[in-house]
Amino acid sequence: MCYFRPMLIGLLSVAIASELVIDAKVPVDIHHAGQPVARLAMPGRVHLDWEPGAVTLSFDVAGDRTELPMVIPPSGAQWVIVGRSGITTTAPAPSATPVIATSAMVEFRVSGKGAALIVLDGERHVVASAEPWTIELSPGGHTVGVRTVDGSYQWAQGTLDIVGGGPLILQVSEGRVPELSGDAGHWLPSSR
Repeated sequence: MCYFRPMLIGLLSVAIASELVIDAKVPVDIHHAGQPVARLAMPGRVHLDWEPGAVTLSFDVAGDRTELPMVIPPSGAQWVIVGRSGITTTAPAPSATPVIATSAMVEFRVSGKGAALIVLDGERHVVASAEPWTIELSPGGHTVGVRTVDGSYQWAQGTLDIVGGGPLILQVSEGRVPELSGDAGHWLPSSR
């Protein structure tokens, strides 16, 4: 279930060129300046036209409120992922090279404090919580392991199956199963 408040339209200017995408993996209530914006009673995705610039949204998940400041870019989309492991957001920079229809841009995000060691197809990359890592991946399966920065403990392991098209976001958090957002691929967990 999702509802939108018509009064929000009055808050926005006529020249709206940006989009705010909220991809919720859990039920969430979203507020702006004390006014409800949307309510998702189950996992889902909300696309909202939004005025570019700085904004702070409130996200109520299971009784816990999180205030999240962000900057809506003048064009393109600002993605917010609300997951079991936390809330992350970034404004992806426009790609300097065109995205080939068969590949996908994949952004790895770490939710919470600290960093994680992402092992992608055998190559190690340290990703900090405030610094997402983006890479273009070819179609097909890519092995992914998520570990502590020192590599001593593995949180998750699986295959990221790229089917091509738009961007993907893989959000990881200590001790949690990674959460994938986007339509260009699938996360297939493994037990080894």
